[in-house]
Amino acid sequence: MRFITPAFLALIGLASVATAQEISAEDPALSIEEMQATLIGNSWAFTQDGAQFREYFDPNGELRGDGADGKYTAHWKYRDEDDLFCWDNGEIGMDPMTDGCAQFVKKGETLAVRRLDGEISAVGVLTQGNAFGL
Repeated sequence: MRFITPAFLALIGLASVATAQEISAEDPALSIEEMQATLIGNSWAFTQDGAQFREYFDPNGELRGDGADGKYTAHWKYRDEDDLFCWDNGEIGMDPMTDGCAQFVKKGETLAVRRLDGEISAVGVLTQGNAFGL
C-alpha cells in the first residue's frame, strides 16, 4: 500500500537531500494554520522509499505531482479534529479522511510526512510557488 499519492511527493535535482534522521518523534507536527502558511501554493521535492518526487499544493484543493510512475493528481483537505493533512488519490476503496491522513513536520528547511504510527515516510525540501510547473 502506498502511503502518499503515487509516492506522495519526492525530490528531483536538489542540491542537498534531507534525511529522516533530521526529524524525530519529538518534533511537533504543523497545525492546520501552519500547514496553510507552509504548504498551500508551494511545492516540495522529496524522497520516499528510495524514489524521488515533486508535488505542488494548489490552493484549489488539488495536489499535482510527478514521480517514479509519472504525473498524478490527488485532492487534499484538512481534518480539523486532529490537525491532519488528508488526501484522496483516487484509489478504489480509499477513504481520504481515514486512509490518506498524516502529519507534516518542518525542521529548518526539511519538510517530512509523519504517518499516524510515527514513522517518517517522506522527507524533502519546500520551494516557494509552483516551482516545477505542475
